[in-house]
Amino acid sequence: MFFLRKYFMNRKLFLFIGFLVVLGGIGISLIVFAPKTPESCTLGGGGAEGAEGSFCIYGQSGTNKAGEASILSATQQNFAQTQTTQIVDHISSADSGEHGFVKRAVDGDTLVVVMDSPDDAKDGGKEEKVRLIGINTPESVDPRKPVECFGKDASKIMDGLATGHNVTLRGDSLDDNRDRYGRLLRYVYLEDGTFVNAWMVEHGDAFAYVSFPFSFKKQFVTFEKDARAQKLGLWDSAVCPYDKIK
Repeated sequence: MFFLRKYFMNRKLFLFIGFLVVLGGIGISLIVFAPKTPESCTLGGGGAEGAEGSFCIYGQSGTNKAGEASILSATQQNFAQTQTTQIVDHISSADSGEHGFVKRAVDGDTLVVVMDSPDDAKDGGKEEKVRLIGINTPESVDPRKPVECFGKDASKIMDGLATGHNVTLRGDSLDDNRDRYGRLLRYVYLEDGTFVNAWMVEHGDAFAYVSFPFSFKKQFVTFEKDARAQKLGLWDSAVCPYDKIK
């Protein structure tokens, strides 16, 4: 009887230890094979159109198999979650600016805006091409020049950011009213206060265009410097060679 009792006690002990080992193995497997959440996501991580590669936009990561179409959809779906740049406007409060509705993006730094209101778009309101002050994006539509790296990306990012939105347009006393192509030179603001010109530079989706004077030149240069240091958008050396520009 003593030996039988000892045998069953040892057997229960071994079964209990075995159960603990199995539980431990399951726990380790869950930790090791759990999907990893990206540490940071930045708009504009996609490569040139049609290129494969990872992208990480507004907190969503994935693999860009079909070009920038995925960038555009993520931009439109998650825009409300972004951290936008707010800069105190140099225009007096008495000047509310011009108002319009963005019909489409020509490229990463130019918009087609139906002036006055969305209602005017239905009634054939006047369309203006608006060149955003203080920014420049790689070429994507000029028939005289080849498409440059990140040009298509910047165009689709701008399209997802601004197209279909009511905007306020404001000029700059340091700049001309129109450029040599007849486009209005303006700062563009969305209804939620997003300063589109600054947003594009801050997120690495446009260069600061400092060839001409404008009121926010110092801030835009700082935004570009920070985006470059963080390798955002077109400053990512895995995407474009612009990081080699001095």
